[in-house]
Amino acid sequence: MPYPGERKEDLMIAAQLADNVIACTDLKHEDETCRLEKLQKELEVHSNGKRGINLVLPTKINTNEWESNTNNLFAIGDYFGYERIADLLPFCERIHDLPKDGKTVWQLRQKNIQDAFNRLLERVEDL
Repeated sequence: MPYPGERKEDLMIAAQLADNVIACTDLKHEDETCRLEKLQKELEVHSNGKRGINLVLPTKINTNEWESNTNNLFAIGDYFGYERIADLLPFCERIHDLPKDGKTVWQLRQKNIQDAFNRLLERVEDL
């Protein structure tokens, strides 16, 4: 999903047509909460108050700055509600190259990544 000010046409289409919006975040940005708040407000405006972010999926993190990650997650949780935050899904080649390799996440050896995807699927099904 584009951030406010980027590809406004896509945002307007999503606000009008999407049943649910899942926002993937980048916790490396100190202003990620503000960016998500702006996205939420623009979705609400373009959908006449009918659409917004249903689930926040943290994907990119600062691997060496856990305090920063935690602070960003808490700020996002305070704004959207903690029930709308999914498990962290790491941004890495193991996951993002799966379609290119013709594999699924469930073929990975890391059970923790499989479990995170299973919980994400459960959350999406509950939307």
